[in-house]
Amino acid sequence: MNPRPDLVQHEGSSGMNGLSSEGLCAICGDKATGKHYGAVSCDGCKGFFRRTVRKRHAYSCRFNRNCVVDKAQRNTCRSCRFDECMRRGMRKEAVQSERDRLGKLIERGTGIRCITKHMRSRIRPTSSCTIPDDPLLDALLSAEAIVRQLRSSVITRTVDARRQATTCDVTDRQ
Repeated sequence: MNPRPDLVQHEGSSGMNGLSSEGLCAICGDKATGKHYGAVSCDGCKGFFRRTVRKRHAYSCRFNRNCVVDKAQRNTCRSCRFDECMRRGMRKEAVQSERDRLGKLIERGTGIRCITKHMRSRIRPTSSCTIPDDPLLDALLSAEAIVRQLRSSVITRTVDARRQATTCDVTDRQ
């Protein structure tokens, strides 16, 4: 039984008698977004822990392994932050490997059901691959083409404006 209802007990946590204020990250004290990998944490600590585990980073502390890990200084020492994640109950085995969406579709045997118009001309359909003639898909493809065209024109104008500014700067100096 929890002696203080305003505080929540976290499995595997240490410090403050294993208690952490409800709604706060057990690692850095920022606003918690839920229980991630076994500990109540914020999105920042959740992402840091996930990236560290997936990329198999091995950090080392430049000080005495007792750095302050709080909201303001959590990015100062990655080693101490990771150690704090582990002390507060985050588990490496709870981190899933990156999902391969296409791989999972193929494993399930569903294959690729929709192929864009752009790809239709490049791929000959097989019996296991259906290419529906879908008005919604056509509308999305049309919208995507417009967005790409607009993006391209903005990039071109930006590059032209920089070139013009550089040319003006050179002529003004002479």
